[in-house]
Amino acid sequence: MKTSNITAAAAAVIASCPPICNAAYPKVLIAGDSTTANYDQSRMQGWGFYLNEYVNMSVMNLAKNGRSTRSFRNEGLWAQVLTLVQPGDFVIIEMGHNDDGDIRAKNNTRAYRHTLPGTGEEIIGYKALGANKTEVVHTFGWYLKQMAIDVREKSGIPIISSLTPRNSWSGGNKTTAMLNTNYKFRDYAKESAEAVKSDFVDHTSYSLRAFRELGQLETKKLFPLDNTHTGPEGARLNAETFIQAARCAGIEFADYLSEDGKAIENVACLE
Repeated sequence: MKTSNITAAAAAVIASCPPICNAAYPKVLIAGDSTTANYDQSRMQGWGFYLNEYVNMSVMNLAKNGRSTRSFRNEGLWAQVLTLVQPGDFVIIEMGHNDDGDIRAKNNTRAYRHTLPGTGEEIIGYKALGANKTEVVHTFGWYLKQMAIDVREKSGIPIISSLTPRNSWSGGNKTTAMLNTNYKFRDYAKESAEAVKSDFVDHTSYSLRAFRELGQLETKKLFPLDNTHTGPEGARLNAETFIQAARCAGIEFADYLSEDGKAIENVACLE
């Protein structure tokens, strides 16, 4: 199974390589969840699907729906990513949607993927039904930091990116409602990147600004299925806000923008 997945990923590089990219350029690998992953269906798309249009590098989108930092590692998906990392490659790590949840809660059917909140060294034992041994579960930030360290050990360049926001508004009516901007996993991602001196892309904040400028009615159109997963239009917007955030962060990744990437609106950088 691992071999076939890696082969498919390698084939995806060829398919996603813009005409200008060549062996002299690094490549981009993405580890993420459903908000980032590629889909065939027309009503749902992850932002990673469009990233190749905005960079002069091949893009390998290895994001998988339903995964957290913990389950991405436990299922061997992260190990597959690492086998593909060459010196100088960029590895974008964007997680959080599926990490959130109380692993201690009774009858939690998704405890297998939840992590502890925060970025510290706290741990908890978790034994799945029918399992022979107890798993040591760490904080969200612990997993992120370890993933960044893993990339560096392969001489790659880790980019910790905060999660895309949901279509979540509160108070008022459709014209006066306020966009919810409290994303603790955004803060965890930033703290983790700072702790290991990794590049950080504040994807959350730049997408939130775009949603706020659109307003509730127009933002809703970006989420045709639910309030978490975007359609193609929303995915493209999130790809563009990733570029904006990366450019404002002043990271090396932004040196490889394609003409389409350079054409994305220059916005005032957020603090």
